[in-house]
Amino acid sequence: MSASSRTGARRMRPEIQALRAIAVGLVVIFHFFPTRLPGGFVGVDVFFVISGFLITGNLLREAGRTGRIRYGRFLLRRAKRLLPASLLVTVSVSLAIALWVPRHLWDQFYSEVVAATLYVQNWLLAANSVDYLAANNDASPVQHFWTLSVEEQFYLVMPLLLILTIVLFRTRWRAAAGWCLAAIFAGSLWYSVVLTANDHAVAYFSTGTRAWEFAAGSLLAGLGWRAPVGVRTGVSLAGMVVIGSCGLLMNGQLPFPGLYAAIPVAGTLLVLWAGMPSTALGALYRLRPVQWLGGVSYSLYLWHWPVIVLFPFVFGHKPVLPQTLTLIAFSVLLAAGSKYFVEDPFLGIKHRYQHAITLGTAWVGVVAVLVVATGFTATARADTRAAAASTLAELKAHTGCFGAMSMRPDAHCDPAKAPPVDPAFAKNDAHGIESGTCAGGTVLEQISDGKACVYGDPKGAESIAVVGDSHARQWVAPLDDIARSRHLRLVTYVHPSCPMADSPVISSDGVADASCAAWVAGSLRSIAALAPAAVIDAALVPAGYTAVGLSQGSYESQVAAHRAAMEAFIHDGAKVVAMADTPYEPQDVPDCVAAHPEDRSEACAGPRPTALDGRPQPLLDAAKGVPGVMVIDLSPYFCTPAECPVVIGGVIVYKDRQHLTQTYAKSLAPFIETALARDLIV
Repeated sequence: MSASSRTGARRMRPEIQALRAIAVGLVVIFHFFPTRLPGGFVGVDVFFVISGFLITGNLLREAGRTGRIRYGRFLLRRAKRLLPASLLVTVSVSLAIALWVPRHLWDQFYSEVVAATLYVQNWLLAANSVDYLAANNDASPVQHFWTLSVEEQFYLVMPLLLILTIVLFRTRWRAAAGWCLAAIFAGSLWYSVVLTANDHAVAYFSTGTRAWEFAAGSLLAGLGWRAPVGVRTGVSLAGMVVIGSCGLLMNGQLPFPGLYAAIPVAGTLLVLWAGMPSTALGALYRLRPVQWLGGVSYSLYLWHWPVIVLFPFVFGHKPVLPQTLTLIAFSVLLAAGSKYFVEDPFLGIKHRYQHAITLGTAWVGVVAVLVVATGFTATARADTRAAAASTLAELKAHTGCFGAMSMRPDAHCDPAKAPPVDPAFAKNDAHGIESGTCAGGTVLEQISDGKACVYGDPKGAESIAVVGDSHARQWVAPLDDIARSRHLRLVTYVHPSCPMADSPVISSDGVADASCAAWVAGSLRSIAALAPAAVIDAALVPAGYTAVGLSQGSYESQVAAHRAAMEAFIHDGAKVVAMADTPYEPQDVPDCVAAHPEDRSEACAGPRPTALDGRPQPLLDAAKGVPGVMVIDLSPYFCTPAECPVVIGGVIVYKDRQHLTQTYAKSLAPFIETALARDLIV
């Protein structure tokens, strides 16, 4: 994967090239045929161990030979090996996005191009995985750069740690370095196990949960151990079998990385410890195709993923088997060209000004990528702002037929006169609270890993609380407007994937989300202290949680948990409103509307029985058992008797598959306000 994982093809140990060939083969086959090799993602872990082994080994040899590590020279060598090919890919991807990708995806894709260029892609993906809404993002052509980002962060830190041990311990620096690596290994492995159990998505991309894999390779390099000659073949074969078995038997449902990552890591360590067998296995490692594939593994890793992601945008459909095989061959061809015409020429520079040449080329490349990516992102955002201005103008000019208003029984609206829709605007059409902060509001209280926020009129005499998961958060936009006009404080207690009920949210590996439980408990205490006049509760239905790999125990336990929360609110003197859930469309709505501008109703709208009616709602069943709880069901403004349209009154209804756009939510404000006023809640 990483060009810096080698000291040059001519000096590379054959068994390491074979390891790299196996690793890139696992990743590529997994990406092209995920069901055939469900654990192929472990190839990444193999690369991490190899990188730790080679890079740390080189640094230790330099320190032993010269008594110091030249950090600047080390980074220049990394730039010389890494940047030429990676910048070629990011520049090519930037141009391909402009040519073939719909504009509503530019903001996300070019933001990821910038993150990939700066080697912080893993943190961007981790942040997006925390945001339940951003988790619906499309896979970008540079998503795979997260692994390169983790490696580069390792390259920045590891030499500094070794330099520090040399400075502090001088004559005993080798022992100190060993203890330091052991501490990193143990601490990172512990952190990986804990975070994987509590936040699987973030753990997958975090540098902290992966550092132990590099440290494992580093420790082996530092110890300098090699298996006895007589057992090398058996040890090496065992390591390869372990790695291959992981590719076949593991899958994305496992709590990975965590302890499960120790299996491919152990297999890789066995192969590295064994060294080069002098038997038929060694002859297999030396085969030219194996060595060649190991040599182009970095470029192949770089190119294959953009090819996969961009194909549907170019040709309008997913590839069938013959096309998939052609794409694999095309990826290999790109990798070969990249290696022989980009990687090798830069590695072969022997000019006295080679570092200046490398730095200059890298600087020009980085600037080129950032200028292209940010330029197109600015264009996309400018278009989005223009669409927003146009939408708001239409809202004022055609109130009677705009958005949800067009679904009134007495409305007589001509769809042909509705304003044009913009999928790019819809995809980013969210209230400030959806940024994960209190954007547009003020912080009332920090609760666990979230915030209670104040909107509406902060000086209002009475407070209304909005509670629940992201399907409660989508109501904040219209309720904010209502609270402002009525001079009420609107206090939000909303957290992605956390309904306001003492019912555990369980991940696919059977582990309850401790952060969600802490958020709910803290919020219930805070709401009791706030003593709001009313509590508005909303939650995604169980089918929606199942669709994203989460569960909440039995249906009966969910109903009981919601009922207990409602009774507690009423006991504290609050009126309670239960919001019926909104439809769940069969696909990403802005993407579908962009792909079907003429027949979007037929292609994108979900049938009402599956999108709305066929989904039991524990929140509403709980409300039936608590006297005085008011239910607001806005389904007449989302669905006809037959279907649930995705564009209503000239407004795209959803920003993904299930969350409302702010514009459509605001168009529902008059109906929400009427219902709340009827029961004297506002």
